[in-house]
Amino acid sequence: MGGKGPDPAGLDAQVMLGDLQAQMFGAHKPTWSDASHCRSCSDVARLGPSTSSLGNVYQRWERYAQAEETFVRSLHIIEKALGPDHANVASMVNNLASLALRDGRHAEADTLFTRAITIRERALGVDHPRLLNSLSGRSQARIALGRAAEAVIDAERAMKLAEATDGDPVDLADARLDVARALVASEGDLGRARELADQAVEAIRAAGERYAEDVEKAEAWIRKLPSGGA
Repeated sequence: MGGKGPDPAGLDAQVMLGDLQAQMFGAHKPTWSDASHCRSCSDVARLGPSTSSLGNVYQRWERYAQAEETFVRSLHIIEKALGPDHANVASMVNNLASLALRDGRHAEADTLFTRAITIRERALGVDHPRLLNSLSGRSQARIALGRAAEAVIDAERAMKLAEATDGDPVDLADARLDVARALVASEGDLGRARELADQAVEAIRAAGERYAEDVEKAEAWIRKLPSGGA
């Protein structure tokens, strides 16, 4: 989209990246394996969320390679500073898993989501809300890998966490859609899958116009369901 001048958000992110690199590495130009140069690794827990936010900015611009590089760099630093089983490590691993899932690297996504789930269960407990996203992602990866029965287990667990959490109704709707998709993929209860999908669409529609595209996609999926099973 040329001719529109610099993207202000892009300029902000460039400044953010420069500030983070200066804090983490001083004058040293960072590379993927530069955790050993970190000037103040005790501050990594504070810097981690900022680098993750930068990766999220890159994702919004659809600059996925840069997002992945940012998350990998952050993972190396945080893992060195806090150890491999810290909850912040799980967050970075989960970010990388989501990128792998988006790119169709389903086996890699499954491995990364599994690692994030394992860390979060140990660090936060088996019923922590942060597990929702990891379980949902692994469910989607396993559907793509032809492991639908395992996907159902993950999706059902994620839905229960969403139901127990007083959070965004869209998160619960997404969890219901995951269960519905897993049930269909596993040739399970089609009637329940349709019911959950219908509930999800209503909740997403109620969340506002900005979710109109999500409603359209969900409704298109529902229309493709085989008849019967009610």
